[in-house]
Amino acid sequence: MDFITNTTGRLFLAAMLLLTGCSTMTSLADFKQQDETLFAEAEKRREEFLVERSEDSIKWLLSNLAKNGMSKGDIDRIVGVQGERVFDDTDILSGDGLYRADDLVYSWGPDRQGNTYMLVFRDGKLINFENFDPQNAIHGSEFQ
Repeated sequence: MDFITNTTGRLFLAAMLLLTGCSTMTSLADFKQQDETLFAEAEKRREEFLVERSEDSIKWLLSNLAKNGMSKGDIDRIVGVQGERVFDDTDILSGDGLYRADDLVYSWGPDRQGNTYMLVFRDGKLINFENFDPQNAIHGSEFQ
């Protein structure tokens, strides 16, 4: 009787592992598909921004791909152009007490509507990006 119980238990365990493994493989395949879809959309949006200076495209790129802690080079690759250092950044850095005097501001754009997207970096890393709201873009706007 122990042999049957052990064999049945082993078969049940093997079946569960097999089903779990298939589920995991499906999840990995889904993840890979989502990653490829995101990559394709990012390429399309980047090209639209570079060719047409599309406002929607740069907003999409920043909203969907940029994250706190990224480097300026990361943002350059996301947008498809190099950001320019904003030297007249006193107003930006002095507002709200969120920034230090040694933080650096870079801008990307302008888009077709004349909007420039300014991001702040500390020690080479994007900071305070959680406040990014693409709906508030105006000429010379700041995204903290």
